Amino acid sequence: MKNILNLTTGALFLALTVFVSCGGGSDPIDPIDPCQINGELLTAKTAAISKVTNPSGTIVTGDWTEFTLSLSGDKSGGSYTTSVASLSDESLKNIWAASGTWTFVDTDVTCKTLTINGGFTAPRSVSISAITASAMNLSFNVPEADTGRTFGIPGDWTFEFTF
Repeated sequence: MKNILNLTTGALFLALTVFVSCGGGSDPIDPIDPCQINGELLTAKTAAISKVTNPSGTIVTGDWTEFTLSLSGDKSGGSYTTSVASLSDESLKNIWAASGTWTFVDTDVTCKTLTINGGFTAPRSVSISAITASAMNLSFNVPEADTGRTFGIPGDWTFEFTF
């Protein structure tokens, strides 16, 4: 009798283990869309300049006081405006356009590369090296064709913003 009771208890325990392990058909977890997340971070607030590094590696934030960048749209892209007109140095006004459009680069699955078009000789590829709800870092190359010899400084620029 004791063996039958142990056998029944073991079978019941095994059946419960199998039943609990199956788990049924739970809903799959939605994959995280980096374009959705980065699009929301980019367009949530106006970005204020906190640090600018010019092509020679010199920090020139003082030349960009009160510069802001505001993006609107969603993960499909949108438009942007800047306060570039407030810059006192005329040669810096060719680095950013006062307004234009932006999109994520289709081939970047992390959505950390933008294409901006603001009337430049060609659209610019902008790299996002960091983005959070409170800050972002953007870098891009300004070709000599957009600045000429006396209007702006061609080369790689880095802009750090806070929200």
